Amino acid sequence: MFNDFETKLSPDSNWELKYVHIYKGIFIAPSENEYKKGNKMFLNQENEFNIETKVSDEMTVYVLNIKSKSYHVMIRSNSRISLEYIIFHSTLTNEKDIGRPLTFYPHLSNIESPLEEKRLKDNDYRGFVNLILTALILSHFRLMWENYIKYGFMITPQIILSFFKDFGNLFYILLIFILSVFCVVVTYQIEKVSSRSNLRAPFKFLHFINLTILLLFPIYLHKYGIVHPSKIYF
Repeated sequence: MFNDFETKLSPDSNWELKYVHIYKGIFIAPSENEYKKGNKMFLNQENEFNIETKVSDEMTVYVLNIKSKSYHVMIRSNSRISLEYIIFHSTLTNEKDIGRPLTFYPHLSNIESPLEEKRLKDNDYRGFVNLILTALILSHFRLMWENYIKYGFMITPQIILSFFKDFGNLFYILLIFILSVFCVVVTYQIEKVSSRSNLRAPFKFLHFINLTILLLFPIYLHKYGIVHPSKIYF
């Protein structure tokens, strides 16, 4: 690979158009003819590369810094990809690989497979949860709409009042309210204490017990006849 680039052979020199040949290292010459005559500068393969982006009001320019112990060469271009080509092709030793457009990206950066274990831990599956919730809401809305078309609006003030006339319903609602407040307070205290400790397993178990009580207590009340909620009189 070879082309003409604006080049500085040292940071203090001026930009000059130079002939750059890249294969088994980087060669810089005043022109192609001078390169063929042997009048060229060779940059070995032990270089440190760095691409800087310089933005001005008119355009964006990219500068490739090539450093070693004995020199500091700068190559300027309007295209970043051309400078990345220089970095990649300067290390090639097989002529068949020269000019391949899609081979330099994997070699210039570490691209880890998304199937690796450490990448899987960083993945966020919140989108799947949102999709499931959206599907549940839409399916229930469809059932509600079909029920409304078939029976009309069934919840009336008279039905709501008839529900609260029964003491069992009021007692059930009061118990559930107290239980909910209790579980919220307990959850807050568990999180408050766990933030001060490095142990996670005991607090996960406490959360499990707390949620189990919240779910099973209403079932217990109804199964053993303590209260019979949802009695509606028409």
